[in-house]
Amino acid sequence: MNKGLEMPLDEAMAFEAGQFGLCCATQDMKEGTRAFVEKRKAAFRGR
Repeated sequence: MNKGLEMPLDEAMAFEAGQFGLCCATQDMKEGTRAFVEKRKAAFRGR
């Protein structure tokens, strides 16, 4: 994300959106969201 600090705002926003998309595609992200909705502790696996 620090890379975005050296870019024009429009490029930085596009870069951040792409990186965020990669984070949201992980199994841990899905597990975290499920755990939050189910009000339980998440069981992260590093995936």
